[in-house]
Amino acid sequence: MKDKFTISVSVLYSFLQTVKSYNIDENRLLKECGMSLTILSSPDNRFSLDQYDRLVKKAVELSGDTFFGLRLGREFDIGTGNIVTYMIRNCSNLRDATKKYIEYQKIVGETYDLSLSTQEENAIISIKAPKEDIIDNRHIFEAILTAIYKTGNEMIAPELKLKEAHFKSPKPPLTDEYNKIFNCTLKWKMPEYSIIFDKKFLDVPLKQPNKELLTMLENQARTALRKLKGKETFTEKVTKILSELNFSENLKIEYVAQKIPVSVRTLQLKLKEENTSFQQIVDEIRRQIAISHLKSNTASIKEISYLLGFSEPAAFQKAFKKWSGQAPGRFRKANAVLR
Repeated sequence: MKDKFTISVSVLYSFLQTVKSYNIDENRLLKECGMSLTILSSPDNRFSLDQYDRLVKKAVELSGDTFFGLRLGREFDIGTGNIVTYMIRNCSNLRDATKKYIEYQKIVGETYDLSLSTQEENAIISIKAPKEDIIDNRHIFEAILTAIYKTGNEMIAPELKLKEAHFKSPKPPLTDEYNKIFNCTLKWKMPEYSIIFDKKFLDVPLKQPNKELLTMLENQARTALRKLKGKETFTEKVTKILSELNFSENLKIEYVAQKIPVSVRTLQLKLKEENTSFQQIVDEIRRQIAISHLKSNTASIKEISYLLGFSEPAAFQKAFKKWSGQAPGRFRKANAVLR
């Protein structure tokens, strides 16, 4: 049953780095679990949850470290992850980064399901197996919980201070390492693995947000997710149809729905499930076209306004400032391609 769930090879980078620190023969370890180092030959390679389960259990056995999961989580480096980890650090704040990660987490791996909720003044990030009882390996979940907390701290300032950390496993004889990492109240035999912190941290700006880079990386993530699912998302279907239309005409969702073909209501619901809307897709394509023209200086601001279907330049200028935080004229001066 575990074999239907797969994991990105990028997860192996931190795992093998951790294994090396114990002087464990990584080639032998992989071989014993039906794998080899050739799996690292392509970033698109994936391996099964069952293999990862066996790898971690074998590494715990060989290392003799009861805190292996915590150490594995500490080794996680957001700079050596895949497209999703690069993408989230370009979000505006921790809330957006968490939501984006949840949306695309299957690209990283189907080891767990991540959720974000708020309760009164608290924010709760929880993790659980994709299906009940599919895996019982506390080291995997402790590694994930540690990595999530470590990544959050790397992306924001000031430090993310936790109130509580919850574990499904029984309380171990020694908890010093847990206290050192999470520095908060620890609770055991809880329904889920989770971390709890003041929800004000969700709106703390990230250290290096980049809206344009985020858009580019998210487009790549959508493509990767589609390949993983083996089908095209509705967001991609709508984007493809809209990209072939003349934006100076009045764009209608009815026309796009008919081209797919689905009902307007079905299309709206499908886009909502993908955390977007018809208007958001239209605005994103308009934004990208506007940026292209402004950078290349191929059309006046008035011409761009009508090209994108705005009734007047003032409406375009207002929309562009909302998209980018700058007036189109100022953006053009700052980003014009040198000739």
